[in-house]
Amino acid sequence: MTHFLSFINVLNPQKLNVLFLLNEASSNTVGGEFLLVSLLIWLIGLFIVRWRISKFILIMMNKTSNKITRDQPEELKKTEFKAKNKPIFEDLSKHIDGSLAIEKREQFVKRAFVLFRKKFFYGLLTFLMYFLLPFGINSLTGNSFSDDDEMYIMTMGFPIMYLLFICFNYYFYRKQFRAQDASFGIRIEHPYIMVLRKIVNPTFEAYFSFFIIIYMTIFGLTNIFNSDFLSLFNKATFNKWFGIGLILASLFHLFIYFLIRKIAKKEPNQALLILRVFGDKKQTQLTFGKITNFWKHFGSWFTVADPSFIKRQNSFFTFKTISVLLTLFTIAGYLVIIPFGFFSSKISQLTNLSEDRILEILFVPAITIAWFFYYRYLKFKISRGYASDLDEIKKRLKKTLKKQRNLDLSFKSLPMFCYDNTWKLAVSEFIKNSKVVLMDLRGFSDKRKGCEYEIDFLLDTFPITQILFLADVTNDLKFIEQTILERWEYLREHSPNIQLKNPITRIYLSDNQDKMDVQSIIDLLIVSVDDSKN
Repeated sequence: MTHFLSFINVLNPQKLNVLFLLNEASSNTVGGEFLLVSLLIWLIGLFIVRWRISKFILIMMNKTSNKITRDQPEELKKTEFKAKNKPIFEDLSKHIDGSLAIEKREQFVKRAFVLFRKKFFYGLLTFLMYFLLPFGINSLTGNSFSDDDEMYIMTMGFPIMYLLFICFNYYFYRKQFRAQDASFGIRIEHPYIMVLRKIVNPTFEAYFSFFIIIYMTIFGLTNIFNSDFLSLFNKATFNKWFGIGLILASLFHLFIYFLIRKIAKKEPNQALLILRVFGDKKQTQLTFGKITNFWKHFGSWFTVADPSFIKRQNSFFTFKTISVLLTLFTIAGYLVIIPFGFFSSKISQLTNLSEDRILEILFVPAITIAWFFYYRYLKFKISRGYASDLDEIKKRLKKTLKKQRNLDLSFKSLPMFCYDNTWKLAVSEFIKNSKVVLMDLRGFSDKRKGCEYEIDFLLDTFPITQILFLADVTNDLKFIEQTILERWEYLREHSPNIQLKNPITRIYLSDNQDKMDVQSIIDLLIVSVDDSKN
């Protein structure tokens, strides 16, 4: 609020004492009321936006795309035949013996961790280059340095910050590849540590690297060409040889940046398809809040998005969402506050309220406008994400798999927004590009049979050895098994399961959705991926 008040004072300087020198008791009372009202408005806005976005997604999911002439995959045109052998059900839980999966899991974890560690060592080498090249080249040419401490801090301060950044990043995120090392739920730690952990995240490291590369390049060029930029300092500038060293160090940093991504590109993408019963919030906490947090280091993951998924992915307590909201609140605040700066005296006379009180009241429409902006932003973003035909589905999938790594070197995911006549096509394309499938049947019942099509299609097109069915203690396992048996009775002629002699269907029973559950599910998926290579 002080920021907004300062802006008003620029518009109307004579209001300085009125707006800032408030009585202490009045400030406590008014500020407390303002805080409570603002919090209430914020919570109401949050609830309304989430509700409206959920309704919007449901409406879009039930619409049909005008670009579609055929909404059934080609695989469904093939003839069905009676299956020779019925599947045997294997009920699994976190209490199973996971010793067989340990060796295969360690291979996955080792590949991900080695890449992470290699990036850290390359970062250390980059930091050394920022010192060795400029000072080394300058010394070899017989040039001396000035005693300009300010210049030294400006030049080498950012590489030192980069060193601290990558060291903290390595310390905080070195255990991110193992479910048993994760802290699910609320992490209890000092607020400063929590903020530092958020700042040094792997994604921001990429942006910080680019900033340093650009900054050091510009600084090197100013040394080479005696730019006026260095006249900002009081003492003599460094010579061109030092600038050449900075340029070479920046180029080395850029080379390392692309080298580590080239190395990452060679790693196999163990793509995971997640299918599930729509509308169950509990599902998203385990699948998209815990399992995918680890699987993104091993491969991409695909899914068809629904309202519960959007609520999870667009949580209002993430760094990205809070940044967007703060930006919109600032813009909305200025839109409301600027007119007040010109008419504050008249408004105060008409209402018999102090100017600071009126200013706080005006924050209510400002917050309301900000939430409206955010709702329109989310609606626009989601509407653009809907796949209208098969060509668009293939195009997005190809784009994801072509450049499959994010800035933090994790694999990209592809949650697809689909119309009522495009989701089957999306599932078909996902299956063709997946190594393993997690079929989440939690919430599946006689009244909620929405996954029957997916089960049928999976059995017709995907090896049963690479499918893991997920249930929980509230599920009727007999109903799930009976549904699978019914879908198994007739399979398409080219089904990879039709000739199996002893087909085994694995159903994992989730209990507390804790670390042991997550690790067990990941282990079973990893074993399935390994089977796909045989």
